[in-house]
Amino acid sequence: MKKFIIIASIPFLILAVVSCATAQLPAGHQYMRKGKMISLADGSEMPLEVQGTGGAIYPEGVMLAANPANGETFRGKYYLISEGTTSVGKIQNSWGTSTGKITTTSENRHLRGVMKGSQGSVLNVDILVGKINSNYYGEASDAKGGKYQIILSPHYISRKLQ
Repeated sequence: MKKFIIIASIPFLILAVVSCATAQLPAGHQYMRKGKMISLADGSEMPLEVQGTGGAIYPEGVMLAANPANGETFRGKYYLISEGTTSVGKIQNSWGTSTGKITTTSENRHLRGVMKGSQGSVLNVDILVGKINSNYYGEASDAKGGKYQIILSPHYISRKLQ
């Protein structure tokens, strides 16, 4: 009888372990990458959060920033853009005779979008997507000629988006 109870309880134990291991976000929450935008004019920093891309499954997301100097808050949307290039070259032996050709391809992925500020500022954003567990780097510019460097951490937080 004990053996039957143990065998019958195994599926329930597996279900309990799997459901605990699969983190569920509260309703309305999204995973956001934390980062900062650094002004190239004066070195001031603005905190930045960018919704996780989730690979190609989610080709768009939300960006949030705040300028602590003047209290302006920014919100915008990005789109995941993929750009691929292909190169073809010849393979030659030591005598210079062509022995074949080689084709290489590469893909660059960017998060491109616009953030609008609560005081009327507009930021054009371009972030190069790197490896999954690495920093992402990019740049932004505003309509007044200001330029910013962007650094996004590989760490995510949960944020309620409205």
